[in-house]
Amino acid sequence: MEERKDQARQTKMIGTALIVLGILVMFFTFTWGAILLIIGLIVFMAARAQEN
Repeated sequence: MEERKDQARQTKMIGTALIVLGILVMFFTFTWGAILLIIGLIVFMAARAQEN
């Protein structure tokens, strides 16, 4: 149980990093930034669902 929560926390951190990266990339190329942002959101939401 504790291990799964830890894994969800790590996944959430990866998702957050992807979201931040997506926002930064958006300043240069909007399309790639949007793609990274969407992937980051999916990862983040999946981690939140797994945590509960």
